[in-house]
Amino acid sequence: MAHQPQGDARSLYHRWRSRSFSEVVAQEHVTRTLKNAVGSGRVVHAYLFCGPRGTGKTSTARILAKAVNCLDPQDGEPCNRCASCVAVNEGRAIDLIEIDAASNRGIDDARDLRDKIKFSPAESRYKVYIIDEAHMLTSEASNALLKTLEEPPEHAILILATTEAHKILPTISSRCQRFDFRRIPLQAIGQQLGMICEREGITVEPGVLDRVSRMARGSLRDAESLLDQLVAYCGDEIVLSAAKEVLGISGEESLAELADALRQQDLARGFGLIDQTASTGADLRNYSRELVDYLRALMVVKSGADTSLVREYRPAELARLRSEAEDWEYPRLLTAMRVFGELEGRMRMEPFNQLHLEIAFMEAVMNAAALEEGRQASDDLSRRPGSTPKGEAGLSVAPEPLSRERIGATAAAGLPGGEAAGNEPAADRTVEAGAVEEADPGEAPRPEEVRDVVSLRLDLATVRREWPGVVKLLRASGGIGVAMVLDGCVPLEVAGETVVFGFENRSWQDKVERLRAGEKVAEGLSTLFGRKVDVRFRYGIKARAQDVPPDSDPVVKAAVQEFGFRVSRVEPISD
Repeated sequence: MAHQPQGDARSLYHRWRSRSFSEVVAQEHVTRTLKNAVGSGRVVHAYLFCGPRGTGKTSTARILAKAVNCLDPQDGEPCNRCASCVAVNEGRAIDLIEIDAASNRGIDDARDLRDKIKFSPAESRYKVYIIDEAHMLTSEASNALLKTLEEPPEHAILILATTEAHKILPTISSRCQRFDFRRIPLQAIGQQLGMICEREGITVEPGVLDRVSRMARGSLRDAESLLDQLVAYCGDEIVLSAAKEVLGISGEESLAELADALRQQDLARGFGLIDQTASTGADLRNYSRELVDYLRALMVVKSGADTSLVREYRPAELARLRSEAEDWEYPRLLTAMRVFGELEGRMRMEPFNQLHLEIAFMEAVMNAAALEEGRQASDDLSRRPGSTPKGEAGLSVAPEPLSRERIGATAAAGLPGGEAAGNEPAADRTVEAGAVEEADPGEAPRPEEVRDVVSLRLDLATVRREWPGVVKLLRASGGIGVAMVLDGCVPLEVAGETVVFGFENRSWQDKVERLRAGEKVAEGLSTLFGRKVDVRFRYGIKARAQDVPPDSDPVVKAAVQEFGFRVSRVEPISD
């Protein structure tokens, strides 16, 4: 790449824009094909360049426009010396027309292009149209271009560039030769930034370019813009402390410490690290993304997969990740990645990013605690006669299905003062005579032995009494996310064979549907009641007084136990 004059006031990504196919970074599968096509005279009339931003789509389109009109091409490469190439480089080529489809997206714009493309080029062999952000064209405008794309004039070449190829009409893409640009690897971005710094006479402290490259997330243009920002702040000598201050870059040490606090379920330490990061002025949205990348890297190295999957980490960093990954378990990593992966959308919409990050950290810790609780409950169940055998890794060979015995035993253990204490209403249950086998002398029958012969009546009072046991068994059988969602709902009514549950917050609807919670609850209730039970959910329901079990209030509960009262109805008290 030719050296650019330092007196040029343009931004770095303009001054160091690729001018030949060989200078395009990490897109050889595209540039080699195009160079061979130009060299052999097999240039087609329409191209579609797809891929993430900052990966070289528009630059490659301009290079192709130079190559097809170059007066002295070198094996398919533009010479960058002839009058045609110089005109393109200086932005004054008459026969190169660049159109921003985001602001020229209507049918009138498409018709104008269709009419003007018929005219022969003024100076060059080909008239080249580059339509950037082509997915922004309306359906009418796209349809107006169809005939032009199908049978363009021999002197015209159209190049469509887009970051969202799925929005391009199939009738458009089928008429183009498509090339997919890939995200640029961290090492390639770092090498390009290093070359720019060397040519520009900029001294950079070790570690700065690595962090800038990682922050760019595969976009060379973003990386060059960040470097330009650092040069404007630091001058010709960039130090790591200044880079962290200007760009809000968090150190690997902070990410490792936060991940370790997450693994150890240390809320106090985690909140302190988040506050410390926020106080430095770091971009918490970027910090959250970096944490997800860090957790993903831990997952990859723990699995023993090819380290090319985490190419943004150097060999020394990978060695440290392998050591840390040994202390993690796959379920905890997975739940943490899900929680923080869903966080970015909320942080984009809400201004209180620190609060959302703290909530996500707490939710991830609670998920880990619930996972541990469920595992302990599963281990206790597995020790009973007839339980599912376990493999060498301590995981069940086959998941233990929900059963009436398990639901009943869990409900008895989870409801203080309930049936385990002998306070169950007799009218709700009937027991078949002789159904319970005679137990050994002095041995009380286990709860599951009694539950095996119990017939439950499907009514609201029974559902409310048994509901905590169902939720607890869902958690123990592996449905941690489902159980946490269902903790926020209340049984509202029973209509025939259908049980209706209510959520106060409408935001739960998406999670309930995504986790298919209704099917799992219906399975548990059908098993418990010995018949098919349907489940429906309502959202945005304010919990009424009669929706809350009366014995949940400690005062009412104490009165019932002390004086033998019976609650006949519950009425709300108006202010």
